[in-house]
Amino acid sequence: MTEQKGDVLQQLKVSIDQEGFALESHPKLGPAEAAVQGVMLAGTVQYPKSVKESALQALAAAAKASVIISKNEIEREPFVAVVNPEKCTKCGRCIPVCPYGAILGEVRKNIEFVTAACQGCGACVAECTVDGALTQEGFTDRQITAQVDAALEEGAAGKVLIYACNWCSYAGADLAGVMKIQYPANTRVIRTMCSGRVSQRLVMYAFSKGAGAVLVTGCHPGDCHYITANLQTEKRVERWRTQLKAKGVDADRLQLWWVSAAEARRFADKAKEMSELVAKLPAEELQSTTARVQVRGT
Repeated sequence: MTEQKGDVLQQLKVSIDQEGFALESHPKLGPAEAAVQGVMLAGTVQYPKSVKESALQALAAAAKASVIISKNEIEREPFVAVVNPEKCTKCGRCIPVCPYGAILGEVRKNIEFVTAACQGCGACVAECTVDGALTQEGFTDRQITAQVDAALEEGAAGKVLIYACNWCSYAGADLAGVMKIQYPANTRVIRTMCSGRVSQRLVMYAFSKGAGAVLVTGCHPGDCHYITANLQTEKRVERWRTQLKAKGVDADRLQLWWVSAAEARRFADKAKEMSELVAKLPAEELQSTTARVQVRGT
């Protein structure tokens, strides 16, 4: 890939593969579209193609673009990040983790959220350390923790709570059900738009409620629907495991697992592995978790 093409893709926040070619949003459902809304792909920007194949894709890209520009208003999903200016400290932690450059500003001076550019991964919400300063419509902490409460209402110590990415791991879990691939009944799946939305508070909240284990699942690196949001998850989970260990909690009770929408068996096998891990934990380890892990506001 030429340096100039690489610069353009980088400015547009388009995902690239290991060879430097642009990645489409979906091989079958969106072959002429990038994951970034409004960016179309055609020709050898994706991979080496014949003239005929490039021309056909160019027609598809033009058709997709015409649908957008022909409308006076653009409809989109409402799952965007929302800032509370009264609570935002303008620390700037959210700026570098946004895969789309939707957050602009200068640390301690001003922070601007470009709602039209936000694609709703929730990575910035998970990065924010100030309660109530940032939230995601449809996936607020209150909504998610309410699901955790319901999931762990009875027999929490024997359950595995799974945070699943809407696009990959949740679809993989759903496929396991369609294919009748059994996994342990003590697992409870909670959907988020991206693994990047899973924050420290959500993980620790589950443990504070006595969960036997927490499994964070998402798209494989390079296949994330939100470009690089899942890579932020990878960094965070390692940090949280260290924190759990410091509190005297077995760090293996928190794990991260990549699952694609087609990997039903991989999802089921990991759920079984986590269930077996919980079954082998000493009773005193499970009983003391709630006391060891405290979350503000619980």
